[in-house]
Amino acid sequence: MRYRMALGCVVSAAMLMTGCTQPSEGIKPVAAPSTTTADMPMTAGTSAPQSVPTTTKAPAPPPLVVTPDKIESVLGSRADIGKILGTTLEFDQNRSSPPTDAVTGPPDCTNLDHPRAAQLGSEWTTYRWNYYRETKDQTSYIVGQVAVLYPTREEAAAAFAQAYPAAAFKTCQGAELTVLDQHWKISSLAQTSPTSATWAQLQTTESSPWHCFFDFRTKNNVLFGGYLCQYGDGVPGVTTITDRIAAWIPQ
Repeated sequence: MRYRMALGCVVSAAMLMTGCTQPSEGIKPVAAPSTTTADMPMTAGTSAPQSVPTTTKAPAPPPLVVTPDKIESVLGSRADIGKILGTTLEFDQNRSSPPTDAVTGPPDCTNLDHPRAAQLGSEWTTYRWNYYRETKDQTSYIVGQVAVLYPTREEAAAAFAQAYPAAAFKTCQGAELTVLDQHWKISSLAQTSPTSATWAQLQTTESSPWHCFFDFRTKNNVLFGGYLCQYGDGVPGVTTITDRIAAWIPQ
């Protein structure tokens, strides 16, 4: 799924927020009352003052959410991610539907990869995955970004809890997974909050320590995250990549 010398996986995505304008339809300006001789009291103090007309109050604007037309904008471009990693990423792939290939291993642990269709539920509206490498055939880095939109923040939060259940982060340290024909072991994991989770996989068939580092979160109406595969410590890189996505999603 994530060969370092040959293309092999599918997963990730890109997005941006839209703003809302204050609705004004149906709000008619009320003209200031004119004063005529007929309106003037015959004797000062003997007539009630004219009533002040009230204006229609505009409805509150809807909450800001990421809309389908902005999903690509929230994900970092090849140039953006290349600057973070200090390299040039010349090859990319993307997809707009979640993968359906199976991850095999202990049942509680198979969700610890980029999310598959079965993990995301049926409420999602838009999916995007972006995948970058230095070249198609050789690379020192593999980057995936995923963004999944839901109608509401509540549905996104529920989907995250289903995709990455808390139980997995208590029992899956050292668990072995098979993704397509590749073998991996969970080398570290942490659920830092109900809205974020991080973990790492070590490819066990490699003589050198090739890891994939994952950082997935939920914010507003979006389930999103990134993964970075490389030699050495990829935590700083994947954290920066995922922080960048989060920064483009409104509260």
